[in-house]
Amino acid sequence: MDLRYSLMDKLDEDDQYTIYDPTTLDISSFKFTNGYYMHTVTQQDRIKPYMLSYAYYGTVMYESLLLLLNNIEDIWEFPVGEKIKIPKLDDIKTFLKNNRK
Repeated sequence: MDLRYSLMDKLDEDDQYTIYDPTTLDISSFKFTNGYYMHTVTQQDRIKPYMLSYAYYGTVMYESLLLLLNNIEDIWEFPVGEKIKIPKLDDIKTFLKNNRK
């Protein structure tokens, strides 16, 4: 299953924006305008990647976007020991707002 589909119907905190067709998301257009956190992937992250979203944002709703932004399309290829970029929440919200279809 394409991870973009798990982004379908994701709303921001104000329930103003939704992604109607997640396959149209141009992940390459994401901009780390406000910087990012570097995170070293652990085995626990590989087993429960949704916890990364929860740890950084207080919600699991951004799990798929985090994986896609780091070029991880298959959860079993989640690279233990590798460093990934965790964007600031404002950048995620801007990206989702600008890519709503």
